[in-house]
Amino acid sequence: MRNFLVLAGFFLISLYLFFPGHQGMLVTDVNGWFNAYEKMGWHGLLYSFNDKSLHYLYHLAFFLCFKLFGFYTPYWAVFYCLLHAIAATTGFILFRKIYQALALPLSAMMAFCGSLLFLLNAYNAEPVLWAACIHYPLCVTFTLAALIFSIDYALYGRKKSAWFFVICYVCALFLLEL
Repeated sequence: MRNFLVLAGFFLISLYLFFPGHQGMLVTDVNGWFNAYEKMGWHGLLYSFNDKSLHYLYHLAFFLCFKLFGFYTPYWAVFYCLLHAIAATTGFILFRKIYQALALPLSAMMAFCGSLLFLLNAYNAEPVLWAACIHYPLCVTFTLAALIFSIDYALYGRKKSAWFFVICYVCALFLLEL
């Protein structure tokens, strides 16, 4: 429940900060990918729309957003603000686990303050306000989730956590060149 409240609060803050810039989300290389998506359609997903990088999940996510939202930037902005809030909340969960494992006082408060700083950081404006950057919040979220699962495996020996670590890390690899 606490994680959901953090997510909801971060989402509202993200909307307040970033939504006003939504009209500039669909510029430059976004249009090139949209042209490829329209030309190749669903079949283009099989070979990552001729992208030379291993961005299979990037194109899946971006293509689905294109199909769902079209050129209507308010929908894009709300979704990207949600992705940004999810990344910040995942950071909160990770660092709370680390600080609690170290038995640090005020571990939840320190984790919250750090993730709030991530949420408010001006360097995060580009991944939230430029639609082509969908891979950044997704990659951060999958990488942090992988670390959360690795901590669970290290502390509790849960084999399921080891598998989730591998799955999340591989997903992160197919979003962005780590």
